[in-house]
Amino acid sequence: MAVSQSSWIATGELGDLPAIHIWDCDTLQNIAILKGIHDSGVHLLSFMKNDEFIVSCGIRTNSPLLIYNIKDTSLVLSTYLGGFALDLRPIVSYVAIPDKKDNSNKYQISESNGEELSGNSFFACTEDAVFVFTHKNGQFKTGELYIQEYEIASPISCCVALKVNVDNPYLKAYANENDKALVFLTGHSGGKVFVWENYVLREELVDYKSEILAITCLDFGVVIATDSSFLYFVRNFSKFQ
Repeated sequence: MAVSQSSWIATGELGDLPAIHIWDCDTLQNIAILKGIHDSGVHLLSFMKNDEFIVSCGIRTNSPLLIYNIKDTSLVLSTYLGGFALDLRPIVSYVAIPDKKDNSNKYQISESNGEELSGNSFFACTEDAVFVFTHKNGQFKTGELYIQEYEIASPISCCVALKVNVDNPYLKAYANENDKALVFLTGHSGGKVFVWENYVLREELVDYKSEILAITCLDFGVVIATDSSFLYFVRNFSKFQ
């Protein structure tokens, strides 16, 4: 199931030839039915780009990823992830801001109201890779991160991704051509959490000793949940300090 920025909810079916249904919460009407590609169940769903598109991942070892145009129910992109899809989420935009309580050029991150919040980008991850999709100028562009290239043996168990606006002198060195850093945090079954920036490994956080079940963004940091029933709040990453 996925909830849109407006009043829509999407639900996915299990079984042979499953459909995706999009519902209007206000009227309880079924406004779209998408089917014909998934053949063994819909696993993950996410709205994107001001609810113009909906993204789905199927239940298969080699998970299919599909992007539909909601307005005319057309299929605009179809690909495979090369593994079982563990997560599918929009990439949230954040901004680096000065810490007014500190005069040492420290920065914190806070959620931004910039255009990325319209949902132009999303990511999907498998046990060994993270895939990024961005809709720009009418086309979908992709980026990929493979942990084997860094000799990381512990599989990915969860992931979170954000774009950080680094348009300030202190963080300019981390900027890409759009003055935004694409930051991932990957949680792993062995208890490690890695921070990636623009597809490059930047640092390893504290080893949490048990499987990382979930990572989610919160103002000025992230929350990390482990299978030992602990929650950890990470306020800043080292490069912003």
